[in-house]
Amino acid sequence: MTSPLLDPDDAPREPMTWEKVLTLGRGSAAPARLDPPAPRTERPPSVPSVVGAAGPARARSALVGVIAAAGIVALKLLKGAKAAKFLLFGATLWSIALVRPLPFAAALIYAIFVHETGHLLAMKRRGLKTSGIWFLPFLGAVAVAKQPFRSHGETYFVAIAGPVFGLFSLVPLFAAPWLLWRHDARLIAYTS
Repeated sequence: MTSPLLDPDDAPREPMTWEKVLTLGRGSAAPARLDPPAPRTERPPSVPSVVGAAGPARARSALVGVIAAAGIVALKLLKGAKAAKFLLFGATLWSIALVRPLPFAAALIYAIFVHETGHLLAMKRRGLKTSGIWFLPFLGAVAVAKQPFRSHGETYFVAIAGPVFGLFSLVPLFAAPWLLWRHDARLIAYTS
């Protein structure tokens, strides 16, 4: 009587009989095949890697994470506040330039700087100690006072100084076309 079962590697062999099984158990006869099964030549279907599944977007976000971590470490290593302020200024400019053109980012940083300078000068005019302007990437900037405001009037004066001083930042914007027109007019007069 033979068994219909085959080995896992499905290689054709001589069928096992009950007599062979019984004799193998007593150790009197050698098994039909002692060598290990042959390695399989077929490969399993390839499965996409979880790491590479997201593609370039995942690699880009990992790069941004590494850059951010390096920036944080660099800020911790720097002792001076001026260097940290400069790096934060550059990071704020970069954060705006990620989503907008660089000239727009520079103009926006200029407007934010003028606005915060208004708050800072108002604090100094009222005799408050300040720690300067701190740019915050993805948020903007803040003018920081080292001591609390003494009255609501002082708070109002400092709060309104930013937007009022920001209006002065429009002067170059409105003066530029007039100055350029005059320059072009002179240039045309000399060349004709």
